[in-house]
Amino acid sequence: MLDILDYCIEDRDTGVIGLAIEALANGARFRTLVEKAAARGKPIVALKIGRSPVGVGAALAHSSRLAGGARAYDALFAACGVAGVRSVEALAATCALLAQQPQRSNDQRLIAVTTSGAGGALIADHAAERGFGLAGGPTGEWDGAACAAVAAMNARGHLRNPIDLGSLADWVELDRIYQLLEADGLVGPSVVYAHVAPSPDMDETLLAVLRRRKARTGSAIVVVAPDGLGPDLERQYRDAGLALFHETVLAFDALAAHRAAGDAARCTGEIAPSHAARTAAARLTATTGAVLSEAESAEILRAAGVPMVEGRDATSLTQARAAAVALGYPVVLKAMVPGIAHKNAAGLVITSLSNQTELERAHATLMARTQGKTGVTMLLQPMVPAQCELIVGVAREGGLGHFLVFGLGGINAEPFDQVLLLPIELDVSAMRDRIAASRPGALLRALSRTDRSVFDQLSAILTALRQLVGAAGAEIESIDLNPIIVTNSNDLVAVDALIVRRKLPLPGP
Repeated sequence: MLDILDYCIEDRDTGVIGLAIEALANGARFRTLVEKAAARGKPIVALKIGRSPVGVGAALAHSSRLAGGARAYDALFAACGVAGVRSVEALAATCALLAQQPQRSNDQRLIAVTTSGAGGALIADHAAERGFGLAGGPTGEWDGAACAAVAAMNARGHLRNPIDLGSLADWVELDRIYQLLEADGLVGPSVVYAHVAPSPDMDETLLAVLRRRKARTGSAIVVVAPDGLGPDLERQYRDAGLALFHETVLAFDALAAHRAAGDAARCTGEIAPSHAARTAAARLTATTGAVLSEAESAEILRAAGVPMVEGRDATSLTQARAAAVALGYPVVLKAMVPGIAHKNAAGLVITSLSNQTELERAHATLMARTQGKTGVTMLLQPMVPAQCELIVGVAREGGLGHFLVFGLGGINAEPFDQVLLLPIELDVSAMRDRIAASRPGALLRALSRTDRSVFDQLSAILTALRQLVGAAGAEIESIDLNPIIVTNSNDLVAVDALIVRRKLPLPGP
């Protein structure tokens, strides 16, 4: 498939490339080809076939299960500036829209026009679902110099966004409104919800206005006509290079993909591991087993520069008492059993132990729960107060490579499923921007309104993980830091860790 993509990039008769992808064997070559296509001015639209999570549930690490197959492809597409779509219809529609209207404005504030009030409400709803902001204020009120000029126009009602053509005495006035808004810098896309007008002259007027808008700004114009506009009028729209849709959902899916095409993030290329990352990689190489213990994982990640909570051996009751005195109550006691990756789900973690009596009782409970198991050890950690819990990790996806995983963590990481995948090659500042714009990132934005920024500390953790993958990526299947606690003082500290080694193919005979 990548050879075909390369051919289409070189083909002078190909202007837009549409891909239906089952799987990619070489994510690095795909990224290189996408960069080559962008340099030639050829946008790429991709449909990932096979989005169900079959096989994902078998993964040991939360990071791998949350990454999933299709989600990793979505993250790769978003980072490369490939427009991802969910249907064959959207694939064809987006390719056609990009071919007709290739220019993509930096201004993505949507100007909506409708021939009915209900149409305006539908446009606003679909725009909000896909992250399009309507031009003007939150209620559609115009601002800037255009505000007073539009308000002074002869109209039967209040003119705001969406613009109801029924309020205009003459539909040609829409052209004046557009020009006033353009003078204020509103040159982004337009969506027009249209029905057959009361007279053919009005249909022709609207078409002429939209044609002039397209000529002035080059921005995308999408016309939605659920009932159709008649064969002759629809032909005129096509001849004018204006996209006409009979389905509202398809129109907005195509417009959203049009916006995404070519919007590539910043990548750093090859990752240069730090001395700390190389030291941590050497410790990883020295370990044995496919799944590292929490203590082993924490030691490696601490060496790489990840802030890990202090932990002490508490296998014997005497060790547990001494560790609790050294760390200070309250504490957390964990039983580490070889082969059990998720201790909390197995009932092997007891929290909020506030005195020696509670510690002794918890120790006896965990000893009973692990009776008959071999290689059992106990770990004691201080109880860290939390404003919220995050998951940060690494997951490897087939031929695509490694991805950083960020989201809401703790025991609710998978039920909430609020995660963001970021290709490991992304620049950390680009990762930070993506996280800040995400839904879980909204929580961190609220917490960072203090002198100590959560984002600065998160960036340091992402950098440490990237560099560790750069130093030892061939050995890493996944890394879980779940949860990372955001403390009351806005410090970030990981209180659990899991590294799963990659299963490499056996050498041939």
